Amino acid sequence: MKEIILLFIILFVPFVSSANLGATPSKLYLEGYANEEICEKIILHSEKYDVLKGELKFGENFVSGNNLKDYRFEADYFDIWADYENKIDFQSQIEKAAKICIKAKNPGKYKAILLYLSEKTYAGLGVWVFINIKEKPVDKIKLGIYCTPTIFLFALFILLVINNKREVINVKHNPS
Repeated sequence: MKEIILLFIILFVPFVSSANLGATPSKLYLEGYANEEICEKIILHSEKYDVLKGELKFGENFVSGNNLKDYRFEADYFDIWADYENKIDFQSQIEKAAKICIKAKNPGKYKAILLYLSEKTYAGLGVWVFINIKEKPVDKIKLGIYCTPTIFLFALFILLVINNKREVINVKHNPS
């Protein structure tokens, strides 16, 4: 009797399968200057030829923990433009390359998570994104162009003052 029940369970209970998803790397470090586009590539893996839907969520500050509920802000909340693949269809592939690009108006440190959720199962994956945006350094050539006329006028003024003093001294010694 036990064998019949076991056979019944095996034949009529649907098999549970798991989706095997992954990403390489699991953490991205994007570093650059304000108003410059920064891009990085990630490789996504799926053994089930799945379709993944992506979204990028930001934490309130750089030190936000790893609790997903803390990542509720869109990129534009921080004046950040973000471009990433919203939908990835693996079709007959096991791996697929994806690219994430960001461009921030303001310097600062930001932390986000790029989430990809399966459309066919309840599986998903996340890639932590650490962003460090610096102030763009002043171009030395432009600095030289702006300083050159000022330095030239200052040097000309000094030379005129020195020359004027020489003429005053010469007039005192040689009154004609």
